[in-house]
Amino acid sequence: MKKSLFLLLVLLFCTEISVYAQTQYFGQNKPRNKKIEFKVLESPHFELYHYFESAEIPNELLIDSEHWYKLHQLVFKLAFVKPNPLIVYKNHPDFQETTAIGGQIGEGTGGVTEGLRNRVVMPMMYSKRQTDHVLGHELVHAFQYQTMTYGSDSTSLANIQNLPLFMVEGLAEYMSLGRNDSHTAMWMRDAVQSGDIPTIEELVTKQYKYFPYRWGQAFWAYVTAVYGDDIIRPLFKETAISGIKVAFQRIFKMDIDRFSVKFKQSLIDTYKPFIEGRDLEPVGKLLASEKDGGEMNISPAISPDGQKIAYISSKNVLSLDIYIADAQSGKILQRIASSSFGAHVDSYSFIETAGTWSPDSKKFAIVVQSKGKNELMIVDIANGRKKSFALKNVSSFTNPAWSPDGNTIAVSGLVEGNTDLYLFDLKSRQITNLTSDNYSDLQPEWSPDGKFIYFVSDRDSRHIRLEKANFSINRIEVVTKNVETFDLFFGADNLNPLIDPSGTQIYFLSDRDGFRNLYKYNLLTKSINQLSNFYTGISGITMFSPSISISRNTGEMAYSYFFDGNYSIVKVNENEFSQKEVENSVDKFGGILAPGSIAEGRDLVQNNLNREDLIIKSNPNSFKKKSYIPKFKLDYLANSGLGMSTSRFGTGMGGGITALFSDMLNNNQLSGTVALNGQIQDFGGQFYYLNQTRPLQFGASIAHIPYQFYDPGLNNNQLIKIDSIGTANGITNYTEKNSYNISRIFIDQVSAFALKPFSSTKRIEFGASMNRYSFNITEYPQYYSTLRNQNDQLVSYPQFIGSDRPRRLNIKDNPNYQPFNL
Repeated sequence: MKKSLFLLLVLLFCTEISVYAQTQYFGQNKPRNKKIEFKVLESPHFELYHYFESAEIPNELLIDSEHWYKLHQLVFKLAFVKPNPLIVYKNHPDFQETTAIGGQIGEGTGGVTEGLRNRVVMPMMYSKRQTDHVLGHELVHAFQYQTMTYGSDSTSLANIQNLPLFMVEGLAEYMSLGRNDSHTAMWMRDAVQSGDIPTIEELVTKQYKYFPYRWGQAFWAYVTAVYGDDIIRPLFKETAISGIKVAFQRIFKMDIDRFSVKFKQSLIDTYKPFIEGRDLEPVGKLLASEKDGGEMNISPAISPDGQKIAYISSKNVLSLDIYIADAQSGKILQRIASSSFGAHVDSYSFIETAGTWSPDSKKFAIVVQSKGKNELMIVDIANGRKKSFALKNVSSFTNPAWSPDGNTIAVSGLVEGNTDLYLFDLKSRQITNLTSDNYSDLQPEWSPDGKFIYFVSDRDSRHIRLEKANFSINRIEVVTKNVETFDLFFGADNLNPLIDPSGTQIYFLSDRDGFRNLYKYNLLTKSINQLSNFYTGISGITMFSPSISISRNTGEMAYSYFFDGNYSIVKVNENEFSQKEVENSVDKFGGILAPGSIAEGRDLVQNNLNREDLIIKSNPNSFKKKSYIPKFKLDYLANSGLGMSTSRFGTGMGGGITALFSDMLNNNQLSGTVALNGQIQDFGGQFYYLNQTRPLQFGASIAHIPYQFYDPGLNNNQLIKIDSIGTANGITNYTEKNSYNISRIFIDQVSAFALKPFSSTKRIEFGASMNRYSFNITEYPQYYSTLRNQNDQLVSYPQFIGSDRPRRLNIKDNPNYQPFNL
């Protein structure tokens, strides 16, 4: 017992033990709210990691991936040497918690492709067409990385840094959307009208101003129209190898300034003629614009009584907040700051959704994200009180719409890869699945009598693949669940349906001629009238962003107008528009990206995108099912070089190496660093393990860290008399000793920790560590010959005569020695 107690006291003396806990920490967390059990499905060129219950969606994803693989391969002329990883989440909230990608993921991020393992990480989107676009976009990035790694002996993954962002992202947009894109064309027309067309150099240096996705797509549309799609691969590779300036000289035989002039002129020549006969100024009363301090004013929602309007604005530079304004004057009545939603809310949705008013115009409902799922938050406008509701079994939803009787809110819910309409009863908290099929049902809007819900869908049967389907206006009878699809502008995207107070007119946005304008469909006469005729268009951040709203009682409307790079909120009455009846036909000439058609070479991309059928018909029966087994693989390896040195203190080495290992989902991380800076006793290292599989994350680390320093210790810089060699004429020849010492401290540490993030700003963290400190001193004695007189006064300076081997001292050799105070 006494022996055990003695050993325990020794252990405590040599070891530091610390335990700590904290609830707040600087920076942002990435919460994990649930453990996801992934499965693996493998096709010839892809390895899909998913957690869908049925096989339908995974099979569709791999079929579409193999289709995109064939399309992109025709351009890049490259084959994958092994199946490319594809990690797909059921919805965006789950995607934002991914461990495969480090750092925060915002609402506007549709997918990520990282270069270490070429992993494509993305969520399911609210429509099959959106999902397919993101998939095609990210697989272009996969080919880009593969081209750098395996495309030639002249490139490596590091060459990707030579490529400007507009070329990288623009190529992904061009190859997944093509040269017929009404949304990007709207941006280009706006640039022509405002006279703000950037040079190629400005696209490189001012990507904060000129959005790389839109301008990059326009750039590649122009390049391929002039030279054909076969120019893509050589231009991309040459830019990666030599930089953009040299690449332009070699590929185009002109510098970037001359190219910029041609590019600019092409945009002007294409879009300038479209101005004639079209409106450049908004129709109606301007309620919020750049003049009020916000460049972005989007998602308008006018109250049923027509007295108030809610919209999202960047008036506060630091955040996008919700503003409640007087619908007549535009005067701000209330600001609902995004920071006021409460600690349990991580963010609120604003890109492709808008809020909805209660029938009495006293409450306003929005979609927020909390604890890894969407919730419905209702704000009482009078007192600012907020209350959140989770929709059971519908963890991801958008586009809320309040019923006329005030009892129900309709949403578009994404469940197991399919988007359907759901009804949420505010009293009973019950969820009713209104539609349940393979179609994507978006943007619900109630009829004034509550009998119907109008919505947007891809359910037009004339499309072979839903991934290629345009969006049509539909309505469902709430009681019978019968669905009716309106035959309006087939081939165009018809979005954002609204119903007038009489229930006889459907207002909607369409790009039937390549311009985003407002149309009206009369349910009684079946006639279609075009209301607005803007040169740019009515639009939000994306083509799917709700951009128009109507007062259920007064019929007044509000819309988001895009002009001069800014979004403004405008209130209007229908009679303020110059209405014109139009035919039920489509010609999207205004959506063509300049200069329109390919002058020479092959048109591979657009021709393949226009195909409704699959180029490669993959057989799902041939896909291999596997269980996910975490295996460590090397992600990253770096070194600090290796060197050798010699001095009076001996011969030493210096260098180090760092390695990072993880499994495919990055649920488990193992990292190690070893380094040497001196002799073998100066060898140190540290290793850590982190497990991120569950909401409660944990890990451990072990380290041996040496420190060395010159020390004012024994006899340092003092000449000590050793012996007398001889005396002559009163002068004695002495052998004297001078010692140089190197002290070392060694820290051996073992630690374990666990942490649980509750939100992006709060977490609790526990840890325990055990440290052991040890020391040694290495003495380097040197001997000198000096002459001193009989009074021990120095007659001549010391002359070096030799040294002994260095001598290591332990602490016990000099118990009074203290190198420093701990």
